[in-house]
Amino acid sequence: MVKKRPFDFFTIAFFSSVLYFTPAFFGFVTVPGFIGIVRPIEPLAYLAYFLVIALILLVTLLHDLKPASVGGIRDSNVLVERHSTMLGGEVTLYALATIAFVGFVALGWSEIVAPGKPSYGREHAIFATLVPIAFACAVMMRRYRLAFMFLMFLAVDVLAGNREAMVFAVGAGVIIRYFTERPVRALNNHKVILSGLALLFVLIVYKEIYYAFKSGNYELVVDRLSSLDWYRMIVMRIEPFTTQAILTDSIRTDLSYAGPYFENLLYGLVPMAQVFGFDTRNNIGFFFDQVLYPHVDFGVARNIWAEGYVIGGWPLMSFYALLYALSPWAINSLYRNAGFLLRPIIAVSAVAFLFFIHRTGLEYNFTLQMRFWGMGLFALVLLPFLLPSKTIMLPEPHRATRSRQEPLPGSHLHGT
Repeated sequence: MVKKRPFDFFTIAFFSSVLYFTPAFFGFVTVPGFIGIVRPIEPLAYLAYFLVIALILLVTLLHDLKPASVGGIRDSNVLVERHSTMLGGEVTLYALATIAFVGFVALGWSEIVAPGKPSYGREHAIFATLVPIAFACAVMMRRYRLAFMFLMFLAVDVLAGNREAMVFAVGAGVIIRYFTERPVRALNNHKVILSGLALLFVLIVYKEIYYAFKSGNYELVVDRLSSLDWYRMIVMRIEPFTTQAILTDSIRTDLSYAGPYFENLLYGLVPMAQVFGFDTRNNIGFFFDQVLYPHVDFGVARNIWAEGYVIGGWPLMSFYALLYALSPWAINSLYRNAGFLLRPIIAVSAVAFLFFIHRTGLEYNFTLQMRFWGMGLFALVLLPFLLPSKTIMLPEPHRATRSRQEPLPGSHLHGT
């Protein structure tokens, strides 16, 4: 955080790991389903936290010792020029994302405004996939008015009680805007840090008041927002404290799982697996709920490190930690060498993997990756290829803006 180094996907992995290992700084986790009841972290759980962070730092050091790639991205700001035309993939993506939002609002309006946690169908999954990619694409192409529009689409989703799509979009937008191979000090960008903390604060606080807000109980909302004790209670209820409870409880009970774990991972690669008869309900998430938290009447968020422990003990957990630490290296290379229209998909899918792997496990993350790549490639590559029109004129052509530094060889605006 304080050392100068490139802002890249290693940065995302490190910050997301620190965020989800926050309970280690407090020494306790929250028992899911019981407000205010905490449990000390098992000593061996600290070893798991240290292992993940240490491997990220080690692999990052090895990555930074390697000479910078010739012809790669050195500064994302020098690679984009404003054009008087939109690429066909852009037009298709923006149109489909807008249609997805309209469909989501039209079909799910009663759920959006109703109190309680929404339970959406496929229309929400399509919306939550296409709109973050469209936002990331608009940020990369510097079409900030469109980016703001898609951000407002996502704000409606947050209002309804869902935060995932907003986190994916904003995380992807940040990495697209600031991805660089030049050494920088991440904590020096105060605007980004403060904006990120403000968004995180809003997302955390709103989750605790959205039921009262949507119920019209504004007096309760004001009482909670003005209570310091309520904010202290929130700390014990935020996701890291409950998801890390799964790991510490698995270690405490020496829990093991012999169910269809790897089979379900393969099912996650099959679109609409349940339609084809695959039973994905008997998974490790339900196992944790039934064995560790039978008193809870809702699904507890997953934990990849607990998954590794209950299936293969410390060897599998260590292997997962190593793969996680190595993945930003591969993603950096993929993003750097990909064509422009693939970078929004890479950015959104990578944020989903690096950030949400701590609270979803592998199975749901596989499903997310299938959605992002399937719908993203369809909107940006396949459908524009089938349509006769490839570009569209903007009403007010922009003058091409060149940076002090010319784009490096291998940086292709129109690549896919």
